[in-house]
Amino acid sequence: WIFQGIGALTGKVAQSIAGVPAGIFLFILSLIVSFYLLKDARKIRSALINYIPKEYQKKVSEFLTDVDKILGGYIRGQLIIAAVVGTSIGIGLFLLRIKYAFVLGTVAGVFNVVPYFGAVIAITPALLLGLIKDPFSAWTFLWVILLFIGVSQVEMYFLAPRILSRKVRLHPVAIIFAIVVGGAALGILGVLLAIPALAILKALFIRLHQRKG
Repeated sequence: WIFQGIGALTGKVAQSIAGVPAGIFLFILSLIVSFYLLKDARKIRSALINYIPKEYQKKVSEFLTDVDKILGGYIRGQLIIAAVVGTSIGIGLFLLRIKYAFVLGTVAGVFNVVPYFGAVIAITPALLLGLIKDPFSAWTFLWVILLFIGVSQVEMYFLAPRILSRKVRLHPVAIIFAIVVGGAALGILGVLLAIPALAILKALFIRLHQRKG
């Protein structure tokens, strides 16, 4: 059953590789958009407020401050997660005596922000190095797969919810729910946007509730 499982996993990885270019494109696009949003944040904020009636400008300004804090916290949380994942993968590959273990760990950390495809991008060279390792060991190949699966599962269901819940002030269960729903609805883009979108909606709800109160 172990080898059947490996065969099934290999098939899924092969299917996922076809979608890697799209994942990389979205990753690069998100970096470019984030750069310009951060670079021109004050200009964008001022432009938005100028189009709003004066009686609402203060409230909108406060809400945009909330959004800025949420996005900043989300980015910092993702950087922490990337560092932990990259370090864990690097140490694991080093213990398995895979060449360039910490380089591959760094790649895994950087591309960890790309849902699903990030893991494929990182695991592919690790598996190839495992295949050409002399002497070849099927157990090493299996342990590389299990390492990535294990770290991925811990990151998705434990590490990310705990870290991001503190950074964006959402309950861990809400974060897991947002990721699942976002992924089902919009795929990679949905997973990327689910957590900040939910946090922003929460901030908006709180502001509207305060206004009614």
